[in-house]
Amino acid sequence: MELKLKVAEKCDDFRKIKRDGFGGVIFTEKLASEEIFEEAKKCRLKIFLHIGDFVRKDCFYLEPDGVFCGEMCAVTPDSAEKAAERLKALMPAVDGFIIPVPKLKGLLWQDGFAEEYESFCGRDFKSDMPLIFDKYTEAADVRMWYYMQASEAMFRSFILPFVAVSAALEKKICFNFGDAPNGMALIEKHINPYMFLNNRLAVIYENNGEIVFVNGKSRAKEVLLVLPVCSVMRRMAWNVKYSRMESPLTAALAEEEYYKTMLKRCGIGFYVADELEFSKMKRKTLEKFENILICDSCVIADRDRLKGLNINNRKLLELLDKGN
Repeated sequence: MELKLKVAEKCDDFRKIKRDGFGGVIFTEKLASEEIFEEAKKCRLKIFLHIGDFVRKDCFYLEPDGVFCGEMCAVTPDSAEKAAERLKALMPAVDGFIIPVPKLKGLLWQDGFAEEYESFCGRDFKSDMPLIFDKYTEAADVRMWYYMQASEAMFRSFILPFVAVSAALEKKICFNFGDAPNGMALIEKHINPYMFLNNRLAVIYENNGEIVFVNGKSRAKEVLLVLPVCSVMRRMAWNVKYSRMESPLTAALAEEEYYKTMLKRCGIGFYVADELEFSKMKRKTLEKFENILICDSCVIADRDRLKGLNINNRKLLELLDKGN
């Protein structure tokens, strides 16, 4: 399910908000009141409370010359529980909480990463680590391994604890990805959207100035769009400024933007997967899609299981080109 959300402002006309196609309103604690919630509910709008009580937490960061102590800002489960307690009288009208994802200052590092890397690929992490930052190395598997490991650690430590809070408060917890227009922006935030979807956790994100609420996987069966997220990980050296000149990385990002934009412009429903999730999808699941679009930048190992499927249909590609 997807909903378009609006950030509440003073003197909002909720009837107009509903007419404009919004399904819910995000309130700060300052604007929350019984009267204003009642007005929004009369217009059949979902009510979300934004929790912005960031706490500074000690952490470690990976840099080219080693691991260093630092800090990150994150909203904790305790913050959400305290907000619910402060606004106890208003809770019956609240549908959910908006929780910003943690704010990082670099590459998150945790004890055990080096040992896990050596166990996984049989190589010393210290010898491969410089490739994460080396802009002259076009592709490196250690980058993909690190970005996936970091996003999993972030999810385990700072996202999953909210599941118990959601159950205790009986409210939907929605994690705010903010403005993340492409896979590279999500990688920089150490976010893996598929972890949220696979664990049935709601998210919101900004798209061209709009705030979109996503709860669960899309049920669209028209098109399966396979994005080169893993390929972007391999090619993305950390903290390197990439020019607009065409390179394997910028080409992959451009593909992602093109397909998502054109499918939406043409009004075609689609479900998104990356190469890794795509590789795990069973043949019966793939056969349910009318079309499968695979970006040229994707690395697909097992091509035999795709025989007979409608892959990169020419008529569909021509339709998207006409919509450009």
